[in-house]
Amino acid sequence: MKITLIAALAEDRVIGRGDEIPWDIDGEQEHFRDKTFGHPVIMGRKTFENIVGKLGKPLPGRLNIVMSENESYNYNQTVSARNKQAALEAAEDSYEDEVFIAGGESIYEQFIDDADRMVLTWIKEVHDGDVYFPDFNMDEWQTQSQTIKNNYSIIDYERRR
Repeated sequence: MKITLIAALAEDRVIGRGDEIPWDIDGEQEHFRDKTFGHPVIMGRKTFENIVGKLGKPLPGRLNIVMSENESYNYNQTVSARNKQAALEAAEDSYEDEVFIAGGESIYEQFIDDADRMVLTWIKEVHDGDVYFPDFNMDEWQTQSQTIKNNYSIIDYERRR
């Protein structure tokens, strides 16, 4: 199964401020939906609760896998996983060929060394924040495609093998 990290980040790698995304950029959320639709999505509890707070429900059309160390954490229409291995097993049970990792910071850190692909939306701004996408070595990644918009670029990276 291909592991793909998907994130929107500012030039300084900020992905959040507290429990919020510090920007609202036209088209960025639609891009996330289009890329992840039909695939399992692994995320942390805070990211999941932020999504439910905005949508009023889990991500539709995707298997929502929520990683939480809390054994009793459970939410309707999701799969709970206590660790990375359990999350990947749940994704494999979906019989999809690709799983998307949707954050937050600690979840990205756990998966970045195993990722085959990253789909990163680089916001052409610096934002105040306290949640960051992990630093990574660009020499390990090759750009597959790039879409340039007015205030952001979407770059699809594949790990060099």
